[in-house]
Amino acid sequence: MEPILIKLVIELAKDKEEHEFYELHEKFRFTPSEVKKIIEFLSAKKVIEHREHVFKLNSKLSNEQLAFIYNAMSSRKLELDKNLIQTMVDKACEITEPYKPNLDIIDKTLKLD
Repeated sequence: MEPILIKLVIELAKDKEEHEFYELHEKFRFTPSEVKKIIEFLSAKKVIEHREHVFKLNSKLSNEQLAFIYNAMSSRKLELDKNLIQTMVDKACEITEPYKPNLDIIDKTLKLD
């Protein structure tokens, strides 16, 4: 797992409040597959707790979990993160660009003429 992804999720969750998965897309432009991977990875390490579409930092982190977070965040190589950060920037929309929803993903039976 990319250390920058771990860092971003931990930074968001450090307030120990519940956060929706969509916040990862909204703030960092994670794709749904990236959100799923990072949430499953951190859940397996028992660093975060999640249910349905929300997650939060585990309230009782062990020394091993704290060491994992520290190592993941401190061992980042900024040169390697540069490509991932540039990908996030490229996926981001301009602030002045109007939002264009993808209406093709809506079930045809729900559409009105």
